[in-house]
Amino acid sequence: MALSGELIGFSSLLISSICFGFMFAPLRKYDSGDGLFVQWVQCAVVFIFGFFINIVRKFPPFNPVVMIGGLLYATGNVASVPVVQALGIGVGFPMWGTVQVLVGWSVARFGLFGTRPQPVYNNVLNIVGVFLNVVSGIMFAFVEHESQEEVISPEDEHIRTENMQRSRKVVRQTETGSGSTTPTNSFKFTRRKIFFIALTVFLGTLHGLMMTPVVYVMDNDPDASHNVLDFVSAYFSTVFMASTMYFLSYCIYKRNKPYIKPELVLPSVAYGVLFCVGMTLFFVSNDLLSQVISFPITVRLPSTIGIVADMVLFRVIKGKKNILYTISAVLVGIVAVVFIAISNQKF
Repeated sequence: MALSGELIGFSSLLISSICFGFMFAPLRKYDSGDGLFVQWVQCAVVFIFGFFINIVRKFPPFNPVVMIGGLLYATGNVASVPVVQALGIGVGFPMWGTVQVLVGWSVARFGLFGTRPQPVYNNVLNIVGVFLNVVSGIMFAFVEHESQEEVISPEDEHIRTENMQRSRKVVRQTETGSGSTTPTNSFKFTRRKIFFIALTVFLGTLHGLMMTPVVYVMDNDPDASHNVLDFVSAYFSTVFMASTMYFLSYCIYKRNKPYIKPELVLPSVAYGVLFCVGMTLFFVSNDLLSQVISFPITVRLPSTIGIVADMVLFRVIKGKKNILYTISAVLVGIVAVVFIAISNQKF
């Protein structure tokens, strides 16, 4: 790959990760409830953004296979709320991220589901980087955040944990019975929790596969566009279509009494804009750098950025031991990102 291509790829990846890392900031001071209304407004912005990209790209052919990726993303986006409410952030969060990283990386590395294998120059560095990526995600789950009624942490796992973060308040209330700051670490296996563990693995798999349809089309369809931006509109419009179907089902389930607050609209729009920029640039980096490089980094780096922001900017991570532990988790994540990034470089 030309140096300019790598530079654009890594620049896109970095900006994408920053957008993902801060996209929950507009929602911090608001009660998002169950998150369904927020995600629907977000996905409406996604549709509009995708339409404008379609105009800029002069209306390329609409590829139906790419729609599968949008459906996978939207399904995981909605279903994350009940998963986190059932398992809690400490269990659901790292489990989902671990599955997503391993699935996304494996598909690219071994060429699963009809895609072409994407080898790297240094397999050892790449595998160690992915392993440390998973370890860092598990470490993040044990970082203690100060419980504040008005705060929703932006700490997230890429593209797949959005509603997890929006439902942090719901989880706290479920675990403590009110808004108490007393942590709850007990986790007892029941049939219900076993079901939700299986659901978490399944949904993490969906988010790990969400870019596979795009890669499949570019690898196998000789008539497909070579510009990855030509697939954004099909992907984004399907996200909104599926999100709308889920939201309408939710409204019916709630007997036309969904959780909707007018003050959530503009923060949700801002959240949607940050997501759109991040996701579009993720398309670009995934194409230029290969998924075996971009996917693990795009899952880990935003959560690293988010947790650093929690510690430095928002100051919801306190206590000497907790801060030292957080720094350790961040360093592991940074090492993982560096190892993955340089694993495809010639030395």
